[in-house]
Amino acid sequence: MPTGTSNLVCVNCKLRKKKCDKARPRCGYCARKNLDCQSSIDAKYPQLRRLPVTPSPVIGSSLLLAETLSAVLQGEPTSLHSTVYLQILRIIHLTDQTIDEICLRYFRGMHSFIPILSAPRFHEQLVHSAALPSATFSVLLLSMALVTYHPSLVASSSAVDQATLYLTTKSLYTQALASFPDSLLLVQAGIIIASYEYATRRINEAICSISVCARMGYATGLHLLSLTEGSDHSSQVAEKNNTWWGVVITERTILCEADIVQQPIISRFPEGEISLPKEPVSLEWDSDLLTDAVSRRCPYVDDCDGLARVTQAVWLLDQVFKASEERDVDVRLAQLDKLDYSLRGCLALTMDQSEGRWGLFCTANAIIFRALFILHQKVIHSATGVARLSSQIALETATQMVKDIATTQHSMTLAEMDTLPPSRAFVFRAALHYLDEFGTKCDRWNTVRTHLEASLTMFDARWNAITSQTS
Repeated sequence: MPTGTSNLVCVNCKLRKKKCDKARPRCGYCARKNLDCQSSIDAKYPQLRRLPVTPSPVIGSSLLLAETLSAVLQGEPTSLHSTVYLQILRIIHLTDQTIDEICLRYFRGMHSFIPILSAPRFHEQLVHSAALPSATFSVLLLSMALVTYHPSLVASSSAVDQATLYLTTKSLYTQALASFPDSLLLVQAGIIIASYEYATRRINEAICSISVCARMGYATGLHLLSLTEGSDHSSQVAEKNNTWWGVVITERTILCEADIVQQPIISRFPEGEISLPKEPVSLEWDSDLLTDAVSRRCPYVDDCDGLARVTQAVWLLDQVFKASEERDVDVRLAQLDKLDYSLRGCLALTMDQSEGRWGLFCTANAIIFRALFILHQKVIHSATGVARLSSQIALETATQMVKDIATTQHSMTLAEMDTLPPSRAFVFRAALHYLDEFGTKCDRWNTVRTHLEASLTMFDARWNAITSQTS
């Protein structure tokens, strides 16, 4: 290729918002990073700016994959990794997002309630590494683009709708699973995809995705990590530890809404003393995150941070599942009564610690509320007399508290809603279900219902959950 300059900014510099010197055959930035420099993509392939409107996301996804791959192959990439990376860059380009915007939204949003990525390590691989990003890292980046994308959040209208982007992401993720060994990056991408599926009410798909993550976690040994491992690479160990907890938390969150009850849980809690990582609060958090050891049997440790509270809440939810399967009614009710006491105590602590903050404490609260709704509905259907009446009163109180929370979040923007865990929608639906089944007909409950329905509608609109069921 002749040397000189081009009139076009290369795709890497454009998507990263880096100044491009437009040198040929590679600009200065791509030469320093040893990246494939595709400077003529927009001139050669203007059709990539807008794909044909199709009646089906399946057709749209197939067209998107074919068009972007064809464009990449024209540039004769040197490896499978560079092919996947450049294809995903083009897909992201069609969402009218930049990588910087995706990272900012992700780490301000989903990362705040399920911190499975080490932000410094992620940015090191994305920006500072001399090597081209691997195909699995590229798939992880695309999953982040999926979970942060909404047409209303971008500057202009895009040719890619959410359903098409979801199918495209799922297709490339499936190809990566079939083409590359199990890895931490694939587990992380799968957790993000499963969370998106859960938020959009694709419950069965979410169960399949998180089940694959659990299997990969076992295959890669994520469940075997302990406080003593990797002392020389504490940030790397912390990321693996967080990722396994991400699998444990996400699987149990999703199973609460499974169509088929009593599905086996694949991921397991570590036995005895477990490592609960500290909550990461910024992109430059301390790398030594594994300084806390908290027994999973003690839900009342006062100095727990947000993620520790989430793991304790999930453990209690797990115990509710197990107690609900007890066949002896008296034993079952006794176990649920003890769990009710533990859940209320844990809720009081998390509400006090959260101080109105969104993120991890919000996640813990949502899980505790869902456990309380499940528990007391089980009691109401199993008990009589005082026990049944006590559970009805407990559900009334929980419903009122959920309504108060929904009211405080009524004026949130789409971007702010990304800091709320998808499990929040389950709590809204559980409260509405209680009102349908047990609520009394009075103005007070009608007002509560109005607030809950408004919050649920706003949440579903953010994730396109209403239309996604029929797409």
